[in-house]
Parts: sequence; C-alpha cells; structure tokens
Amino acid sequence: MGLQQGLRLLGCSRWLHGVGESIASSVEREAFEETGTHVVPVKLIGIYAGPRFD
Repeated sequence: MGLQQGLRLLGCSRWLHGVGESIASSVEREAFEETGTHVVPVKLIGIYAGPRFD
C-alpha cells in the first residue's frame, strides 16, 4: 500500500487516544485496527483539533 492510499484510508475517521496513551501509540493502534498494517511513526506533522476541524 502506498503512502497516499494509506492516508486516504486513515483520514476518514476520528481518532481518540486513550488516557495515558501517546499520540504515537494512538497512530500505531489506529493504523493496525483500520488496515491490519503495523506502522512506526517517524515524525509528527500536525495535530488538528477543535470546532474548526469538526
């Protein structure tokens, strides 16, 4: 799976990270839950939150 395909697949849902869970751990867990693919986050690009992004 290419990066662009993966981003489209993962961009469709809202992610909530658990209490005490890091953003990187959330990415790993959500990527696996949604695609069955194990990923290793390398760099944080941005976090978009709030009513403007709902």
